[in-house]
Amino acid sequence: MRKLKIRERVFNKLTMKAFAAPRGPINTDAPTYTPLVNVATTEGQTNGGILFSDLVREVYSKEIEFKALPLMRFMQFAQVRTELGVDPGLTISMLTYDNLELGGALEEHKNLKTQALSGSMRQLTVTEFGNAVSMTEKLIQSSFDDVMSRATTLLGRDYALVVDMELRDAAMNGTNVVYARKADGTKNASRDAIDAGSVLDVAAIKDALEILAVNNAPKQGAYWICLLHPHQSRTLRDSAAWINSSDYGAPGQFFTGEIGRIDDVVLAA
Repeated sequence: MRKLKIRERVFNKLTMKAFAAPRGPINTDAPTYTPLVNVATTEGQTNGGILFSDLVREVYSKEIEFKALPLMRFMQFAQVRTELGVDPGLTISMLTYDNLELGGALEEHKNLKTQALSGSMRQLTVTEFGNAVSMTEKLIQSSFDDVMSRATTLLGRDYALVVDMELRDAAMNGTNVVYARKADGTKNASRDAIDAGSVLDVAAIKDALEILAVNNAPKQGAYWICLLHPHQSRTLRDSAAWINSSDYGAPGQFFTGEIGRIDDVVLAA
């Protein structure tokens, strides 16, 4: 008990010394203390604060891309290359291979005939596209709506439309073209020959399938793909050959925008 009281007295004495005023004059030459305060805007930084930019929300490109995916139609059928490694405006070369000749029958004790690979280089020009919106931190903090979320939605829609239109234009540059027939069934040989009665129908789709099959065009899985305008799909829905996507006997993985099928053609709008 006596040892405990002695320890308490020593502790109290040390505590009093710790909080007592220092002996001698106060050093007036010591630097003054300025508290550091984090701020969210450059205006606050100008007034002496420390900008903490990581706390400010940003529009991330991945979120924009995620919101753009439901709007894309052509992108899901495009081949994506990420190893280009060139600057905008430069021309790159892509190698495409030719088909092999059909193999023949094998004969005993005779070497198999080999073929050489052949192909050609396709030239492609790389171009960058972009869009942006700007807003102040004050608007973000004071707005009753989540303007940053709305910005990602609008930028995502813009991204989807720009990319899909570029892919559409590239597909439209093909040399194999089929035009809708006239009302009496006569084929149109050019775009100028199309009139008000030239409506896309099942016959025109079968004409396109004939060209694809003759040229041994690859399918997307088990189907060819036909991308339509809503006006064109309206006419095709009245055809007996049309199968709604909701009426598939064995529904599977739908393509984005898939609305139906005709024979072995998937139609998307």
